[in-house]
Amino acid sequence: MAAGLEKLLTKSPYEAITLADIAAEAGIARNTVYNYAKDKPALVAALTAAQAQILYDEVVAICGTSENPGPQLARALHAIVTWFGNAEHRHLILCALFGPALKSATLTASAPLLRISSAVEAVILRGIETGHFRPIRDVRLTVDMMGKAAEAAAFHVVKNPETLETTSSELRAFILHALGYRGAA
Repeated sequence: MAAGLEKLLTKSPYEAITLADIAAEAGIARNTVYNYAKDKPALVAALTAAQAQILYDEVVAICGTSENPGPQLARALHAIVTWFGNAEHRHLILCALFGPALKSATLTASAPLLRISSAVEAVILRGIETGHFRPIRDVRLTVDMMGKAAEAAAFHVVKNPETLETTSSELRAFILHALGYRGAA
């Protein structure tokens, strides 16, 4: 079903897509969709959470290593931007996370991405403790601001896939500079 919805989102805005459209694209009966979710926002949230879990697993694996926090954070940021640039369901995830029609489903849809913030925050705290990053008064705020920068980069890459490497490089440089990292990433 996720592939069908993704295909529909590349052609039509979220608001124009019906559960009947999703079912038809997936090759199932419309009533079968209700076995997965009660309505379109709930379906999008469930499908998005499943897809975002893939990104979460990748970023947590990177953040779980004991390497220098600068290169470690750079690899995590690159993985995030690359995933949005290459992910099969990137339109679905962007729609669910940032689409105004899905506010009630956003928390469910974004749960794996919220957990990514915790993994990134742990790397930053370790970087501060080891002297790789400058002292930061409000790490949670810093991670939130980094998330907005990563969101902007993700949107840019989805709209302009050919800019993936440049956008990823600029995001990493921007964030590492903001953290006061002086080493090579």
